[in-house]
Amino acid sequence: MRALVVLTKANQIFENSFLEAAAANGISLTMFYVDEGRNQPPSFWREQVKQVIREQAMEKLLMINDYSSGKEFLVDDGIFALVPCNVWFVDPLQLNAYETASRLRGYRHIFTYEPTDVPNCLQKFDIRADYLPLPAGDSLFCSAPRDFTEKEEYDVCFVGLVGKNQRRLQVLEAAARVCRQRHYTMALYGQFWNDSRWLASKVGALKFRKNYPELYPFVHNQRLSPAEVSALYRKTRINLNIHYPDFRTGASPRTFEILGNNNFELCDARDFSCTSLVPGQHLAVYHDVAELEELLVYYLEHDKERIQIAKNGGEIVRNQYMFSQVIARVLG
Repeated sequence: MRALVVLTKANQIFENSFLEAAAANGISLTMFYVDEGRNQPPSFWREQVKQVIREQAMEKLLMINDYSSGKEFLVDDGIFALVPCNVWFVDPLQLNAYETASRLRGYRHIFTYEPTDVPNCLQKFDIRADYLPLPAGDSLFCSAPRDFTEKEEYDVCFVGLVGKNQRRLQVLEAAARVCRQRHYTMALYGQFWNDSRWLASKVGALKFRKNYPELYPFVHNQRLSPAEVSALYRKTRINLNIHYPDFRTGASPRTFEILGNNNFELCDARDFSCTSLVPGQHLAVYHDVAELEELLVYYLEHDKERIQIAKNGGEIVRNQYMFSQVIARVLG
């Protein structure tokens, strides 16, 4: 099969996982990126997509989200007529953007990582959408399961965009208090303040230190590559997962990426009923800050239980939630 995947540059981090999974399944995959920074209308990218479809005789098109700007969508009736099209929503499906059901019916299959999209799509448009979470990359996050003989560098870590996200800041402040009181080690990676320029970075650091004095000593205001993220998970006892935004109810890609190599995950409560993940068996789940603090201490003091849960979580991800196991379905 020759397939074209269309996505924005913001999702380019998944490129290697897509290509690796496609190769493992005998699929010839081409990636096409929409550069939102160029401020071009969807019609600009549409013509390029059509050209690739024709020149490479594509047999399938997969949209990662149904790209649009205003009321104009990239995929139109012309593309629907050229090649069978599927769409995989890796952000919640914004049904309000669709005035009628006719547009969504142009897709052969609709997949979404947000569980609530499934009944909402059926209720509003009488269209079937299948739940499919974005899984873990095979070689990046699932190829080297931990045997727990290697030395761990950190007790707690978190990776992700924080900025002014009060929910994440509240959770991380609570974790920092526990770590300072009990002398645990912790590493926090991501964008906590603007570092686009030297002066902005210095001012941002000073303001953050003043506003979050307990949190600041643990912060590394830098982005990590997927390979660096995977390495950090492996050398940490408890990996925190804090979903954003709040209205998302499903498990994020990070949920599976943390677990893939037998890394222990402490995650905010999600709707896991659509997955095979069982809280307390495959990962630990907290419902509020008080429970987070309690579970951090508990699992850092109960190594055998923590390690067994980590192994259970890794096994189920490697059996069910790797890119190579879902690529054929999403392109089917």
